[in-house]
Amino acid sequence: MFRKKGAAAKENAGDGAAPKKKAAPTVSVEDGGSYEGEFNDEGRRHGDGRMRFKSGEVYDGEWVDGQCEGEGRFEYSNGNVYTGQWQANKKQGRGRLKYKSSGCVYDGEWVSNKKDGRGTYAFANGSRYDGEWVENVQEGKGQMRFPNGSIYDGDFTGGAREGRGTYFWPSGAPAAPACPAVRALRPPSWSRARQALQRSAASKTARAWARGCGGAPTARTR
Repeated sequence: MFRKKGAAAKENAGDGAAPKKKAAPTVSVEDGGSYEGEFNDEGRRHGDGRMRFKSGEVYDGEWVDGQCEGEGRFEYSNGNVYTGQWQANKKQGRGRLKYKSSGCVYDGEWVSNKKDGRGTYAFANGSRYDGEWVENVQEGKGQMRFPNGSIYDGDFTGGAREGRGTYFWPSGAPAAPACPAVRALRPPSWSRARQALQRSAASKTARAWARGCGGAPTARTR
């Protein structure tokens, strides 16, 4: 069964503490599942225990008065796995959720089953967000790292880059002091950005020729 780090060492330390209640044998429960673990005097699941639900989902961890509370691991029917803190049958506190279908992983704070607070989300394509969350959405200050090496560091609103921020190109030099109202969490093409800079440079050169020589150059500036 799921056990917190250091629990075994504490039990074997011989500090004179009263022994824990012996785990009861596996028993059937009303919803068709089964539970193996500890109970309190009222017959509720309390202490360490493993619950296998009729759906096939499994919770292995700590219980308080019949509810998942404390440290525990939950295996969902879709293959997702959450390991972390619980309160009143909800993900609450610090925890890690791995999504089986996408391979994405969230590691951070939870409030009432929602990503809320500070957390890191690793995408399957190699992108990585580290920052603030509000009710499952990137909101507040955060940093997004993309597979091509570029980095956005700044404000997020409603899951998108919006507000004040800095975008760093793979070279490490800041591309711009701000990144307002950018809706896509996708880095711009480096080649398109380079072409835009070249066109800008060519335009400036043409204007300089016009002022100094009375006309534009006959060949395209490269």
